[in-house]
Amino acid sequence: MITPKQIKRSSTRKLTLKIDDNGDLIVHAPYNLPNSEIFTFVEQKQTWIRKKQSETKAVLLQNQKIINLEECFYLGKRCQIALVDGLKNLEYRNNTFMLPKNCNKKKVVKEFYLKEAEKVLIFRMNYLTELMKITPKGCKIITSKSKWGMCDSQKFVYLNYKLVMLPPDIIDYVIVHELSHLIEMNHSKNFWALIEAVIPNYKKKQEILKYCNFLIKMF
Repeated sequence: MITPKQIKRSSTRKLTLKIDDNGDLIVHAPYNLPNSEIFTFVEQKQTWIRKKQSETKAVLLQNQKIINLEECFYLGKRCQIALVDGLKNLEYRNNTFMLPKNCNKKKVVKEFYLKEAEKVLIFRMNYLTELMKITPKGCKIITSKSKWGMCDSQKFVYLNYKLVMLPPDIIDYVIVHELSHLIEMNHSKNFWALIEAVIPNYKKKQEILKYCNFLIKMF
């Protein structure tokens, strides 16, 4: 029997299961639902749970060097990290992040990503707004540890600077997703049709993005 790491109760009417970024089972349940029903449901879903846990843990295992900052991603490419005497700032050359020796690796790499985000994400944002003929009020770079992107009722779009770790087509998917919300503030059929018109294979991008979620909590 699989034991949930956490049972979160709320006013929801539906019992749902989620495998978090560490491969742990999180249960979302209504306030008044007996524990017995929760554990029965978990038992019925054991095959699905084990499959998802296995997939999530495999991603973490494959990316231990990324998690430990021995390597890093930049625009979807796996890059080496080298500590070099005499450097004052990070230099990106030949798929290698060259860092000053004895620096705070996390701090230096984060600063590089933040700087690149201002260029890369805004450039893609401008291209896609023209393509979709959607004009947001503005775009801001954010440092969220839970969301890749979001928008608000004032028509501002917010993009996580850590998107620069992802492949360009996945960056575009996130931007198109948020721009589409400026037309449809929901996840209706019309909303997904807007995305599909620009990214026909968007469901594949969703799957890839899901397995990149461990990156969002790194910095």
